[in-house]
Amino acid sequence: MIEIVGLKKILDDTVVLNGIDLKIEKNKTTVVIGESGCGKTVLLKHIIGFFKPDEGEIFCDGERIDTLSWKGWNALRRKMTMVFQNSALFDWLSVYDNVALPLREQLNLPEKEIAEQVEEKLGMVGMAGQNKKMPAELSFGMQKRVSLARAMILNPEYILYDEPTTGLDPIIANSIIELFSAFKKTYHTTSLIVSHDISIVFKIADKVALMKNGSIIFQGSVDDLGKEENSYIKKFISR
Repeated sequence: MIEIVGLKKILDDTVVLNGIDLKIEKNKTTVVIGESGCGKTVLLKHIIGFFKPDEGEIFCDGERIDTLSWKGWNALRRKMTMVFQNSALFDWLSVYDNVALPLREQLNLPEKEIAEQVEEKLGMVGMAGQNKKMPAELSFGMQKRVSLARAMILNPEYILYDEPTTGLDPIIANSIIELFSAFKKTYHTTSLIVSHDISIVFKIADKVALMKNGSIIFQGSVDDLGKEENSYIKKFISR
């Protein structure tokens, strides 16, 4: 599992993370919810190594990872990947080359094997036959699907999702959430999703944590969240 202990971060003289303690359990989906600006994305960026903690520690499968070297992070990212809010596809690469990129960067595979794996993952996300298209030719929802295929191409153990349904209409958002469930069932992935969309919690979460002003004010099961009497929590989940 991933374990975060006492994580603190100050950016531009503002306390963004204020002593975060959180466990992301193996083969489960943890959803971190909270209003925009509460620190959710900054938390993700610490787990994936984009930020270093001012205080605190982060562990993955018992290994402390916040102090890893660049080489160590490259090795870790074979089993941990992130799906960005804006999809983060490379505009100058085709759908095929975007999805193939991690295989080409991390593994020394023949192109035939790369092609087979790319086709498999694109098929899983409903993008079969779209290999030659460029990102600009795709809708936002289709770009999300390609970014999911790219995230899954190395068969990671851990997937981090940053606001995965933002900007999508409800039907497309539901189809993306269904893909998360399919990945978990097929590949036994461990997922961490950060979002301000409370509906994700009730559709997919095994565990939920609620952030406010850089702190986690609740973590536990979805059932326990629904029983909370805290006025802020009740207002948030009834939106």
